Amino acid sequence: MTSDAAAQHTVRWGVLAPGIIAHVQVADMRRHGLRVDAVASRDLARARDFAAEFGIARAYGDYQALCAAPDIDAIYIASPHPFHAKQALLAISHGKHVLVEKAFAMNARQAQTVLDAASARGVIALEAMWVRYLPYMAVIQNWLAEGHIGRVRAVSADRSTILSTDPTHRVRAIELGGGAILDVGVYPVAFVQGLLGAPIAIAARGRLTEQGVDAAAAAVLEYADGTLATITTSIDTAGTNTVTIIGERGRIEVLANAYEWPFDARVVDAEGTQLDAFTAAHEGRGMQFQALELETLVAEGRTRSEIMSPEDTLDVMRIMDEMRRQIGVRYPADDA
Repeated sequence: MTSDAAAQHTVRWGVLAPGIIAHVQVADMRRHGLRVDAVASRDLARARDFAAEFGIARAYGDYQALCAAPDIDAIYIASPHPFHAKQALLAISHGKHVLVEKAFAMNARQAQTVLDAASARGVIALEAMWVRYLPYMAVIQNWLAEGHIGRVRAVSADRSTILSTDPTHRVRAIELGGGAILDVGVYPVAFVQGLLGAPIAIAARGRLTEQGVDAAAAAVLEYADGTLATITTSIDTAGTNTVTIIGERGRIEVLANAYEWPFDARVVDAEGTQLDAFTAAHEGRGMQFQALELETLVAEGRTRSEIMSPEDTLDVMRIMDEMRRQIGVRYPADDA
């Protein structure tokens, strides 16, 4: 995932929107020696506090100044997803690479606009779906390639947790892209898409809040070879948060929490005998890997990641668009 050139950490990062997730991201980047040279918030005091906490040289009180800064190469966009497309387009217009938090955009149309703009400008637009970059994903892919469980026939993936019950909170506000699918359901969707690609059919059901966002959703994804994947997600119940990949001769289990680091994964045969296991842990959350992937692309003169490609991002957005369509969740951005 890294290269010698990337390990020199010559990319000069800026952080846009220093909220909770940005704290985690920058802590991991600092822990591994990556450069973060500037931060921007609409609240200058907040930006200055963030800069002081992480030893960042410059703080800006508006996003335009950060995006226009000539000595910034890449911008990590950590705002809520309703703002991702507009902010990514601003950064791209100034020739910056962007690492955009999940969900990458509000819908596939917005995502396509951002990706097209990045392609036209010759810069990287990478989705910060951080679990896709973690080492255990390569381990799982190797197990599958080595044929431990035979041909994959089914996948089940859950990401269900209890978030705020405040009706004014972002996760319950229709105008802010609230609901389970875009906020936490994106994890199992991205996991399944990373394994199986784009489905040929989707059947989805959901339970809506009074505000019209999805409190819970479930979907069955059908693939051309007959493989079925089930996805469940919720913001008002605590689920298993596991992934199971079922093959003809056994299964791969990613134990709770499948979307965190450290984690446990194992391969068992059809009789339940464990064939192999992988357990790993390190300090932090492992969010440096997605930033390292962008740095590797820069160092190698590439704009397309094979870990989370533009096509992967679009597939994930299209799956979520169709799930929302079927359960009746429509955002203002869908009509824009």
